[in-house]
Amino acid sequence: MKMPLMLKKALVANGIDRETFGKRVQFPLRRLARRHGDLPGILIVGAQKAGTTTLHGLLSQHPKIRDGLFKESHFFDKPRLLEEGIGYYRSIFPVLGEGEYTIDSTPMMYHEAVPQIAAGVVPQARVIMILRDPVKRSFSHYLHNVARGREKLSFEEAIAQEEERIRHTAEELRTENAVTYNYRAFSYKERSRYDGQIERWRAAFGPDNVKILIFEEFIKAPEQTTNEVLAWIGLSPISLPTSSNRARNTALVRETLNPETEAALRIEMAPSVQRVRELLGRDVPWSYPRPESALPCNSVNGEELS
Repeated sequence: MKMPLMLKKALVANGIDRETFGKRVQFPLRRLARRHGDLPGILIVGAQKAGTTTLHGLLSQHPKIRDGLFKESHFFDKPRLLEEGIGYYRSIFPVLGEGEYTIDSTPMMYHEAVPQIAAGVVPQARVIMILRDPVKRSFSHYLHNVARGREKLSFEEAIAQEEERIRHTAEELRTENAVTYNYRAFSYKERSRYDGQIERWRAAFGPDNVKILIFEEFIKAPEQTTNEVLAWIGLSPISLPTSSNRARNTALVRETLNPETEAALRIEMAPSVQRVRELLGRDVPWSYPRPESALPCNSVNGEELS
């Protein structure tokens, strides 16, 4: 949503960012007035710590894409917000003109229940997934939690205890409780196992409505990737200023991943990565052991395609 220049200057002068102002001031007023916008036609669903903020910002520079009051709604992955109803969700977004889109960028692609819930609310939405090297994403997620005071364990302790910490039933994920919080917060490896996530989102929205990007390729060619996404949506290409290509959400805590821990995780995550290769029908720029029985990603029935 367009913000008056004088208001922008006042916010900057007082150290208030637009996201905070939208969430804490504009959104409550819109809800009070029952002002409802249009539902988003684009969902950037993750992965967390994989460039979703950057992609959202680049896409939002297109004249046909309009921002909501804030980037992450968490409407589908936080049961207490889902219970608020569709009016709550629509209050985040603008009323759109002909051929316009708005985006919900919430890192929710890992959540087992969300694809079907989201498809029930925005069945025509285009879904974008960004996949990052699983081990690097997991460690970045851990540092994110440490920086915000959520995580007190070492990375090695956290991944050793992850299975127990995020243990849940489908029923427990339907309500807001300690189990759902832990599932969101401490799913370091679980969020990096992309194969099941790809299958669930494709099943819910259809393969043609799910666009899968690779983080490492995106950050090397942000303008090219942005225009690839715009073409997929059906919008014209744009030229981006150099300043738009900087990465966002830079880590606040600097730690180095233990090489032995990394090597062990790469072995553990290798089957999931191999399944991702198969689902995408292509290789990925990550270094993981490949099963001896694995066929080349561009092969069918054992014969390599030319």
